[in-house]
Amino acid sequence: MAKTLANRLRMVLGDVISEDQSAFVAGRLISDNAAFGFECLHAIQTLKRKKGFLALKLDMFKAYDRVEWGFLSQIMLKLGFLSRWVNRIMSCVSSVSFSFLVNGEVCGMVKPSRRLRQGDLLSPYLFLLCVEGLSSLVHRTVSCGELTGVRCGQTGPFILYLFFVDDSLLFACAK
Repeated sequence: MAKTLANRLRMVLGDVISEDQSAFVAGRLISDNAAFGFECLHAIQTLKRKKGFLALKLDMFKAYDRVEWGFLSQIMLKLGFLSRWVNRIMSCVSSVSFSFLVNGEVCGMVKPSRRLRQGDLLSPYLFLLCVEGLSSLVHRTVSCGELTGVRCGQTGPFILYLFFVDDSLLFACAK
């Protein structure tokens, strides 16, 4: 079931994930974000203005282990997925349980309330949906005028962030 859901989710990711995220989305290459990142860093180093700029690399350490299932469910609903679809996804995610082998005997069972499983076909796609929540927060900050990105060239777009699955580059004017 997870494979079928992953295949269907992969088809719509390009419509719900911002263009700043390039990993695991059909038609986008993660190497494009790497090239954009180098260009932004070059622009920051060569710009000789009164304003300062910053580049911040975020590594979301053990990010898959920290995903709260309630947040995942809410972000999918916010992105426009039907509740029936969200329930199917969440049943795949939350059906996991762990048992322990002590002295050759199985004892206890633990049902976690968060975590995406490494190696699960759905996990990379679901994590991208969670990162889209961060993307929307950054865009909200920009629309309030509290954050400005870096422009590579005089006519280029402002680059605020680039996502590489669980790594991110943030660019901004320093104030």
